[in-house]
Amino acid sequence: MPFDPSVAFADMRALYCRLSDDDPKAVSIEHQLAAETLYAKQRGLTIVAIYIDWRTGFDPDRLALRGLIEDAHSKKHSGVIFYDHYRFHRGVTGAYPIVMLHAQLPEYTYEATRDGYNIDQIGIWAGISGMEADTTRRRSMEQRRTRAERGQWMAGMKPYWLERDPTALGAVIVPDRAAAFLHALQLYAEPTGSAREACRWLTEHAPLDPKRGAKKEWTSQRFRNLLRNPALKGELPYARGLEVKDRVDGHFIIRRRIANPARVAFTVPPLIHSSELERTQCRLGGGCRRDEYPAADTLDTLIKQRDGKHGGRPYEFDHPLRHVTVLCGCTWRVRWNLRRQGERTYLYIACAARMAKGRTLVNQEPCGMRSLPVNSAGRRSQGGGTPSQPGVWPRVRARLIEALRDPLALAEEQRRQVLAEQEVEARSLADEARILDELDQALAELDDRENRLYERYDKKEISKNVYDRQTAEIASKRRETEERKRQLLAQRLIVQRAEQAALDLGQALAELGDIDVASFTDAEWGRVLPDLVEAVVLDVAGDPTIRWHRPA
Repeated sequence: MPFDPSVAFADMRALYCRLSDDDPKAVSIEHQLAAETLYAKQRGLTIVAIYIDWRTGFDPDRLALRGLIEDAHSKKHSGVIFYDHYRFHRGVTGAYPIVMLHAQLPEYTYEATRDGYNIDQIGIWAGISGMEADTTRRRSMEQRRTRAERGQWMAGMKPYWLERDPTALGAVIVPDRAAAFLHALQLYAEPTGSAREACRWLTEHAPLDPKRGAKKEWTSQRFRNLLRNPALKGELPYARGLEVKDRVDGHFIIRRRIANPARVAFTVPPLIHSSELERTQCRLGGGCRRDEYPAADTLDTLIKQRDGKHGGRPYEFDHPLRHVTVLCGCTWRVRWNLRRQGERTYLYIACAARMAKGRTLVNQEPCGMRSLPVNSAGRRSQGGGTPSQPGVWPRVRARLIEALRDPLALAEEQRRQVLAEQEVEARSLADEARILDELDQALAELDDRENRLYERYDKKEISKNVYDRQTAEIASKRRETEERKRQLLAQRLIVQRAEQAALDLGQALAELGDIDVASFTDAEWGRVLPDLVEAVVLDVAGDPTIRWHRPA
């Protein structure tokens, strides 16, 4: 800024202002400038530069502060005026650049408009501001916990299906948006579903998000982020993420985000169950609408499996086998491939592990199944002749027709398969109740242990490394106990599932009546297969094994 060049260097001062939303006693930039200008005028000092930061005082790499230090070394001013020590720095990390400047330029002066300031006592000022910030943060978190216990929603991004009740300040579900998203979730969870198909449906039918700047078009990234949002299962903690930063070449960069141990728990109305264990317990208790949708842990598995290499990308073509899951011998979804020769097209499937060539899973040994033609005629060689391999679909169709001609035997076979899937240990109802009580008690003890551990960590009685290690141990034991409980509860449903599977399959076959399935077209098979078949498993030679549809 312009000033009289005849002013003595000793009277040249810089003004420094800072404002950040992390400061409970924030003072506007205008008020700081007015106080600092008055201070300089009363003492006959000349203002030669103004530096304004919009960052937290804990950040040692503030841009304006860095410029001030560089200009101080360049002899552009002999001192700095700031509002108070809170505006100049906060904590030891924020004060570190000032300490270095004072060590390199001991003649440089520091003046505060209020409360005074002694650069030789910068360690005391830094400690006071750091402790005050910790106290304010702790009080703020306690206030948020109190509001969360009262069911009041705090600040943060709202998921697509939730809004804040202006009266009760709680989270409420918006019915039309929730229904649209759940329908898209079901499309994604289908055996042949994809995020692309779900986003296409949402773009065409879902209500527009009312928040400012929301777009009508849905992207796969936006859809998957909502699938990972904990609000889907009824949890929306405040400040749930924590950034892990490293200092590289004098700058802080974010390496990754981890779960914040000090996050504030908050519950919202859930759309789905958090786990298959909870879903099973709900069914045993009478069930609810959420039982119709996959649990959150199932969605996590689907997201991990349906990437670009694990099972292939969807193609714009229709085939009866595209309506069911087709697996190869290594239990991967097969890779589909469409080839063209002249005006003819040929459809092939292959082992996805072989096609990935080790890029997706480490040390995954392919089952050995090579590319197989799907239809009856594969691509012919240059010399003509017959296809070298029979098609997969004709063999699957032949198995289907053979099985459907004897529906009673097929239903009985289905019942036997379900019962044989898991060996059920014979237990009385009393023994089963006792074991469930022991597992519930073990889970409660793990919750109490985790709460006590957090209280010790919050009081700084243990280090973060100890907290992380013991938290991981508790989480591992909880997963093991929950899995034992889930398996025990699932055994109750095995016989019911076997009977229900036979009943459902019998009803589905009865609906076909006396129709000759041998005369079905591919389009008719595409409509029937999802109700009858859960998956088709192929061996190395392409011979199919049918897994009939069972109740979820």
